[in-house]
Amino acid sequence: MKKLFLLALIFLTACESLPTYTPEPDYPVVKTNPTIYDAKTSDPVGLGDPFYPMLGNPGYDVNHYDIALTVDPTSNTISGMTTIEAVALEDLSQFNLDMSGLEVDSVSVDGVDADFSRSQMELTISPRSPITAKQAFTVAVTYHGSPEPVMDDSIHMPLGWQKMTGGLFVFSEPSGAMNWFPCNNHWSDKATYAFRISVPDDFEVVANGRRENISASEVPGYSTQVWVMDDPMSTYLATIVIGQYESESQQSTAGVDIHNFYPLGTPDNVKDDFARTPEMIDFFGVLIAPYPFDNYGAVLANEELGFAFEAQTRSLFGKQGADEEVVAHELAHQWFGDNLTVATWHDLWLKEGFASYLSWLWLEHSQGSAAFEQHIQDVYDVLVMSQYGVFFQPVGAVRPAGLFDLYGSTTYYRGALTLHALRLEVGDEKFFEILRTFYANYSGDGKTAKTDDFITLAQEVSGKDLTELFDLWLNTDWMPPKP
Repeated sequence: MKKLFLLALIFLTACESLPTYTPEPDYPVVKTNPTIYDAKTSDPVGLGDPFYPMLGNPGYDVNHYDIALTVDPTSNTISGMTTIEAVALEDLSQFNLDMSGLEVDSVSVDGVDADFSRSQMELTISPRSPITAKQAFTVAVTYHGSPEPVMDDSIHMPLGWQKMTGGLFVFSEPSGAMNWFPCNNHWSDKATYAFRISVPDDFEVVANGRRENISASEVPGYSTQVWVMDDPMSTYLATIVIGQYESESQQSTAGVDIHNFYPLGTPDNVKDDFARTPEMIDFFGVLIAPYPFDNYGAVLANEELGFAFEAQTRSLFGKQGADEEVVAHELAHQWFGDNLTVATWHDLWLKEGFASYLSWLWLEHSQGSAAFEQHIQDVYDVLVMSQYGVFFQPVGAVRPAGLFDLYGSTTYYRGALTLHALRLEVGDEKFFEILRTFYANYSGDGKTAKTDDFITLAQEVSGKDLTELFDLWLNTDWMPPKP
């Protein structure tokens, strides 16, 4: 994800105090620091991430989500069923799914009605017959309602299913997926997806993966549009955009199909922002590894957004488009962030810092070394300024919840400068070998990467003791000299 307004905010607030943030009073809030949970009222279920201790659920692994919804975009109401294919990791007399809001109508396990209860953002399911370890099982949850965004006290933006002018869009990083489908809402539990979305005939559905077909719905005046994501995907990366769209197709030299979706009436100069995507895919394909999925493309929400988001195969942008660096940043996430997944949100720089530096490498490739060096100088100057203000924190710090604790300047830009310092220390040949080997070793389903994994690998490949370099750039609370 790239915050388009991040640098401007840093400049404006570097020497000022932050305004008090008050979330929408009726929206549920996902809290990030374990100390702020009341042990007497909080459900103990969760996978224990340092920032998100209550997200995700133990005891099972999801293989596939089939999300079938009928959507009225005008009233923002949905109804339907999510079917989940999973495998038990232990004996289960009951298990939990993450689910925020919406009304659950029924739950079945392997076709048999199951008991269920709701508590905060947890749906607890008790099957009629216990599930044994290693047993495959299927859960079907029927539900309806009007999705309300989830607020997250690490990012302070509405997350999940949201309204926009003339339609709807989904932006879930990191915790919002549970506001529109029940799920094991943790990035480490990847699964394949099918989206079967019925909408009025004059609306189009855009989602992850590829569109398989459009057919008449059982509801008069509606069509059912089916999208399939065959490659395993984290829940926060699942997206749906509903509106009135036109599309264009491109293809990279390496043969990757690219499909971009623009709201009707999008100016040509905005579409031009994405004209170099095929070149970028080929560039990263040589630099790191071949593009990891079947296809790619951008979809523009029919709103001006203050962010861009790397939904798997279908990056989301605002209707204003994006500059070259941001387009490259979201594309780079398809390698680092989507296919290579961080172990905890403490390791967020492994995706945001990496995507930032890869987007700078694209600028070096497309605009030359002088532009690359100037960009690094500009970013470094911003970080030096910000260390005297409210935004500064070491990349590796896990601190109590507060504005931009996770998605701040250091996660993106000091993380990227860490990679630049490493590049200068070990030389280009070893540096790019480190990136390629790290990606090869830790990408794909069932794998996650930690900061220590990267440090260990960098030392092995380079043959150098890099302890001092990484400690300096990731853990000190002051800015090191410019690399």
